[in-house]
Amino acid sequence: MKITRKHFLFGSLGILAHNVLYSQTTKKKPEENIGIVGAGFAGLFAGYLLSQRGIPFQIFEASNRIGGRVRPLHDFADFPVELGAETVLGEKSIYFQILQNLKVPLIKKEFENYYVLKDKLVEESEADLDKNFSKLISSIHELKNHNQDNEISVLDYLQNKKIPSSYFHIAEVLVGHEYNANIKELSLKEISENLKNWKSGEEKFWIRNRSHLSVIEEMVGGVFNQILFKTPIRQIDYSGKNVILKDEQGKTYEFTRVIVTVPLSILKNNILTFQPSLPSEHQNAIAGLKMGSAIKIVLQFQ
Repeated sequence: MKITRKHFLFGSLGILAHNVLYSQTTKKKPEENIGIVGAGFAGLFAGYLLSQRGIPFQIFEASNRIGGRVRPLHDFADFPVELGAETVLGEKSIYFQILQNLKVPLIKKEFENYYVLKDKLVEESEADLDKNFSKLISSIHELKNHNQDNEISVLDYLQNKKIPSSYFHIAEVLVGHEYNANIKELSLKEISENLKNWKSGEEKFWIRNRSHLSVIEEMVGGVFNQILFKTPIRQIDYSGKNVILKDEQGKTYEFTRVIVTVPLSILKNNILTFQPSLPSEHQNAIAGLKMGSAIKIVLQFQ
């Protein structure tokens, strides 16, 4: 059964860095020297936290830019258009608190939803009158209450609920798109556990008249001089006391610890290798995760 990550990016902002470094009990160790692989949001946030504690670090980025999946389009409209992640999820999230501290203006708005039912585009109020639609929405709301140990997909779950297949496209949007996967591959057990443990809140916000990348640049500006661009790391050797990184040109770098924040596809395709190989439970976890494709269409109306 394939399992996926919650939300496209910001739901998991800096999870690894936060768990490892954000504890108030963290003690500074002068001898520590940390390597960070990847200058996406997680890698930059890790560097930001390390810089706050005065711990030396170096960030390695394969491309010539920061931000990873965060990328704005500036020449399309009179405001930045986000080509990647754009929603801020939950008032209790770390990212929301960062935006508040930086006094970044936010928009909170509930948008009217439209659905295609029986080849007709209808407003949500009209869709609610459809018995099968209401049953589908109710079943989606009940995902959090799933407590069975057996692994079934969301598709299996909806079929067990006797939801007609002609309504599955709605579930693909409401559930599949939320987790960036299709309902045939989504694990019901994993979604339920994730929903039960989600503590950041359900509110959704959008940044007004600036991009997420500009926020990143403002927040972590002090770490830019610690980034090596166009330096793809190809091997991590943790067989000795220290960790040795080897880049594409064969050059090596030595650190006491390394934080890996590369995209899942890099790990799944063995573009980044480990010496010795990762433990089997880690390999199984990587194999069981899946990050689906995302398509964003930006339209301009006269």
